[in-house]
Amino acid sequence: MAKDFRTTQIETTKIILSGGIGSSALGGIVYSGSVATDREGGIPSTMLDNVGSDVELFISGTIDGRGNGGIVLVGGDLMTSGAFYAYKGATINISAGTTYPENNFSVKSGLGDAFAVFSSPADVDASDPAVYVNPSNQNIDFSVNTGPNNKKAIYVDAEREYIAFMSGGNNDSPSSTNPRIMSDVNVFFSGAIGSRGTNVRGASLFGGDVVHSGSVYILENGSNENLKLVRNTALNQNAFIIFEATDGSNIGQIYANSVNMFLQAESGDLIFRAGTENLLRMWGSVERIGIGNTATTATHMLHVSGTQFAAFRVDSGLKSNLIDAKDNTIYFLSGGAPSSFNEASGNDVGFYVSGSVGGRNLNTKGISVFGGDLHISGNLTVDGSSPGGGGGGTDVDWVDRGNSLVTTSSVSIAGGLGDTFEASNADTKAFMFVSGARVELGTLNASSTGIYAGTPTNVFFGGDVVFSGSLHGRSPVGGGSNIFDVTSDDTVFRKIRQFVVADGFGNAPSSGPAFDSNVGFTVSGSIDSRGVPAPDGDSGIALFGGDLVVSGALHTEHSVHRKITIHSSNFNVNSGMHYMHITPNAHVTASLQTAAAAGEGRILTFVDSSGLAAPGQRIVIEPNGAETISGASSAIIETAYGSITIQSDGVNKYLIVGTN
Repeated sequence: MAKDFRTTQIETTKIILSGGIGSSALGGIVYSGSVATDREGGIPSTMLDNVGSDVELFISGTIDGRGNGGIVLVGGDLMTSGAFYAYKGATINISAGTTYPENNFSVKSGLGDAFAVFSSPADVDASDPAVYVNPSNQNIDFSVNTGPNNKKAIYVDAEREYIAFMSGGNNDSPSSTNPRIMSDVNVFFSGAIGSRGTNVRGASLFGGDVVHSGSVYILENGSNENLKLVRNTALNQNAFIIFEATDGSNIGQIYANSVNMFLQAESGDLIFRAGTENLLRMWGSVERIGIGNTATTATHMLHVSGTQFAAFRVDSGLKSNLIDAKDNTIYFLSGGAPSSFNEASGNDVGFYVSGSVGGRNLNTKGISVFGGDLHISGNLTVDGSSPGGGGGGTDVDWVDRGNSLVTTSSVSIAGGLGDTFEASNADTKAFMFVSGARVELGTLNASSTGIYAGTPTNVFFGGDVVFSGSLHGRSPVGGGSNIFDVTSDDTVFRKIRQFVVADGFGNAPSSGPAFDSNVGFTVSGSIDSRGVPAPDGDSGIALFGGDLVVSGALHTEHSVHRKITIHSSNFNVNSGMHYMHITPNAHVTASLQTAAAAGEGRILTFVDSSGLAAPGQRIVIEPNGAETISGASSAIIETAYGSITIQSDGVNKYLIVGTN
């Protein structure tokens, strides 16, 4: 039997492997004598169990044997012209050297290093090992492919400096754009639009935060491309887009709950901008909204301010121009019928409310209702026409008690029938002007129909008319002189035509002195009607509740009645007494007011109406204090049916002007 050939050193030019090792096809075996079973070529029975029939040379060793023996060491370069295979895994351990190239493992190609591992390369932290692909910066691509679809799970294009993930493959659409030709792309993640929640692996999932310093673009490629934030309904959590300042503070966010969408500014304002102009601004600190490019301050809850000609407009589903604000004018319900007046042609119109004349209590929505007070600082003109247009027959109605018309300037109520007294005839300081036709005294009673006759030329106040100031009357003819003035301090009547106070039916006297041309003031009534109801239920007397002062003569064609008071005991004379009928059952003293209180010219008459006056039953008239009656301290009636009439000088005494 052959014996092992033992030597410590052999120098030769060739080692020829002849094979014939047992039943294997091996050409030769190199193994350690420590594992030989004998010195005659014996080897362990299991040494060649995993050696395939395609092996020519087998070198025995121990896996993970470094440091324990059983490794193969090649001192220089190891080159193979074929492939390098690792059976059941293999490990390449780089030497623990501390400097390059002792710590380097490289895979080279004809272009240079294609793959390298540095235990502690010189260009990185020595404590952080690194793996380099193409460390020599050559035109060498790197690709990690998937299985049957042949996708490039990771692909690095060295020439284009481009990285792609899951790019290409057998199932890609032929129309898909090749990202390698996109000159502005350096990283590409392949996928399928709308694949989330489906069985198509076309979505990219980033489990944690995604931070980028540039912009995010979503391109339109014919599908429904979206940026979607999905709310966690299971945890009832909202998805936010949050905007932060450089210090990390929250500027604002966009988010939605299960029902609503929110845009929220935390501390500043929320601004919507087109170009360089602000179109909508919401002030969070004061809860106000500004619309327009000049709405820069929060003055109102809703403030529209801009440089455009047209400010805003409101339409409904049934009506256009419900509200229209443009230029210097506001329009309400403007336009509609083809024949409607074009309010824009009225150069003096600043506020226009459309409507229909005579539309109150009809089914046509043509009236404007102001529910509370309506305050006008300028003029109110009611002339039966639109500004600059025609029309007529317009009325001004005050309905129900308690309503008022308040103005600090003037109100003009004009008719539409060519009135003889126009608003231009009114004084420039007039607060309210009611147009009408001036008529003569006789015309008021034409055909016995009074103020109800003919066309509406008179002003009729159906209820009470209260003047807290003055009442003035004037005529448009004769230079505009006053007919009458009633002021808070005095009353003056100035005649140009006639002033008539008619009875309840507007009937004025048609004959007699009251109808004479020289009469300037007439009060209609019935003679001897005091205390007697008229047959038609109307009253026929004129009552002046306070003093009546006549600077001229007072003429009466019938009797003058004065008030009578009855007395039987001492009494004080007051301003309501004139004729005092006294029954002196004993002495009766009448104490006078001061002459100043009685007033200049005041006449008082004291009469023994019962005939009982006598020296023992006198009527004594005593002045106030040191005042006198015709120089005496008193005046006495002591004859039956006697009387004394005295008159005040309005200063400090009375004078007897008549006795009986």
